[in-house]
Amino acid sequence: MGTNHLNMLAVDFGASSGRTILGRWSGSTLTVEDIHRFSNDPVELGGSLYWDFLRLFHELKSGIHAYKQHAPGSPASIAVDTGGGLRVC
Repeated sequence: MGTNHLNMLAVDFGASSGRTILGRWSGSTLTVEDIHRFSNDPVELGGSLYWDFLRLFHELKSGIHAYKQHAPGSPASIAVDTGGGLRVC
């Protein structure tokens, strides 16, 4: 891609679901496309709920694989967004 064209990857870990988003910058326009969606089911440990880190890591890798199916080359950037109060076990 030329210097004015960039592909970017964003991962959003929400409270009950998540998604991987492909952003494309053409030099003047930004477009976004959901390329991978998944549920975010907590696990209970010691009476508390935690995010399942190993599952979320798997979904992150699945989102990167989905990127490879939608865009050439490596993304210019990868961003990860999580909700407040994240507890990982």
